[in-house]
Amino acid sequence: MSCCSILGIPIEVGNRFKLFSKCASLVGNGGVICTPNPIILSNSVENASLRRALLAADLCIPDGSGLLPFLRRVDRNAATLPGIELGKMLVNQKRDLTLGIVGAKQGIAERAFSSLASEARDLRPAFLLNGYDTPLSVFLAALEKEKPDLCFVCLGSPRQELLMQALRAYSKKTVFVGLGGSLDVYAGSIPRAPRAVRALHLEWLYRMCREPRRFRDLPILLRFPFLCTKYREENNKPTKNGAVRRKN
Repeated sequence: MSCCSILGIPIEVGNRFKLFSKCASLVGNGGVICTPNPIILSNSVENASLRRALLAADLCIPDGSGLLPFLRRVDRNAATLPGIELGKMLVNQKRDLTLGIVGAKQGIAERAFSSLASEARDLRPAFLLNGYDTPLSVFLAALEKEKPDLCFVCLGSPRQELLMQALRAYSKKTVFVGLGGSLDVYAGSIPRAPRAVRALHLEWLYRMCREPRRFRDLPILLRFPFLCTKYREENNKPTKNGAVRRKN
């Protein structure tokens, strides 16, 4: 599978099966999977800590239809794999997996796990912690004790990306996956966009309409193609010795 550099961040390229297979290969070996979308990538240009976390991740799986034009320059059959689908696919890939969850409000993690476990085969909970008032010391203690196969970190960006990089030292066998607001959908608190809306690549608009606070990100989405063009032009300028720095 090839990669595509978007704003200097290496993004995995492939169809859905290939993207998932790459993620599944980490289970049992540990690692960090980030799921950047145009907003996260845009923010990484100014946020140095977020940028370092994305660059240090084992995999950056594309999430968001706004990335498709760039991915398909590398592979015309390239697809995105939304985090909410990736999470479900990971817990369903084999039997007897253990899952830790941190994120969302009190009770959401428990409801999300119940929903996932109803579809997965013998999925077992390692810990289910809310993302608002769980002390970091409690989380680290649970992680060191349980060492789950998977840990879904759903705290929003950049908090989840920064935390996952810090956590990997506490459990080398765990695959940490940043899934943003997926817990609320798993728990049934927020409905997912209808299939027809997703087929039109308009899930982002549906989510904005359901959660008006997301409209604050609309300017970032609209600027994203122009930011990519500007970044590419600035990083392809000739150096003093005449060489050209090649970045996308």
